[in-house]
Amino acid sequence: PILPKSIHDTLKYNYTTPYFISAYQNKTLYHGGNYIFKTTDRGDTWKVISPNISISSNQDKMSNAAGALVESPIKKGLLFVGTDKGAFWVSKNDGMHWEEFSIGLANYYIRSISASRFKTSRVYLSMTGINNDDLHHYIYVSEDYGAHWKSIANGLPDEPFNIIKEDPTNENILYAGGLRGVFVSLNRGLDWSLLGNNLPQTAVADLEIHTPTMDLVVATHGRGLYKTSLKPIQQYMNSQIFKAKNHFFEIDTLKRPWFNSNGGEALQKSIEKVDFTFWLNQAQLLTICIRDKSNKEIWKINFEGKPGFNTYRWDLVLSKKESDEPYFIEYKNFIDAGKYTLMATSPTDYFEEPFSVVNGISPYLNN
Repeated sequence: PILPKSIHDTLKYNYTTPYFISAYQNKTLYHGGNYIFKTTDRGDTWKVISPNISISSNQDKMSNAAGALVESPIKKGLLFVGTDKGAFWVSKNDGMHWEEFSIGLANYYIRSISASRFKTSRVYLSMTGINNDDLHHYIYVSEDYGAHWKSIANGLPDEPFNIIKEDPTNENILYAGGLRGVFVSLNRGLDWSLLGNNLPQTAVADLEIHTPTMDLVVATHGRGLYKTSLKPIQQYMNSQIFKAKNHFFEIDTLKRPWFNSNGGEALQKSIEKVDFTFWLNQAQLLTICIRDKSNKEIWKINFEGKPGFNTYRWDLVLSKKESDEPYFIEYKNFIDAGKYTLMATSPTDYFEEPFSVVNGISPYLNN
């Protein structure tokens, strides 16, 4: 398609303009207004690859511009676009031809689209009616590229949701960010549960899954950033561990912080807490300890466990010493590199999990 001559009078964008770098070619970007643009040279030149998507076949869905734009992670050139009035567009050939599939969707702002990595024709979307004073939830799935839509909001608070994400390892796991937190579904949206209890009840603006570490990164409307590991959920869903059995989930290798070469204290920016996550079949008081390779106990806490997932975040510190004396630097005794065992005991049970600790390597070491 060719843009009209009066380009400055016809181009429109939403306040949050969608764009992305293609996963198939790192110099290729897509950018969405009331037209979809594509560049294959990192933005030096652009071309229009869509009709005016603000013009819908449904008068009630006549829009301003794109609200969400994605490419399928399993089929190159399969593009999905949603507008601020609920019009949904699909191109299966990288913009050469477009179809509108909007029947069954509300006439509201499509904030996010998640194209499935398990089935080419499956796509999820979330929309919000907050601009129209509609504070209900709108989350949908389609199994046929958008030709038919089904709500999967059952079990969610009836309030706006800005973002939906599919888990990269299991098609049954979904994550949704709403007005007051993040929710998870383990059955592709049949029902939902609140994910964690330490995230402030603030509006979630975006979710991103960092696949190398499987951390879920949460961005809030208040410009806060939070993260949580998804590995325990993935291991729970992908393993055959019996739910009635108490157990630790696999523990990633722990990295010690970097240390100042003069004072010997740890550099604060290199200290990162680690997660000990475990499953309990019922509420119970646990004693959790760490033993070294000689079976000597080097660290211990008491923990009031709840049924289901539990997480204790640890700073790798075995002991601390503080003093008001001049020139005294707070002393923290961090765990040494080596192999250890994490153990949990209760009056009726015992379970353990091995883990390793390695030294953190400063990127400034050779500078």
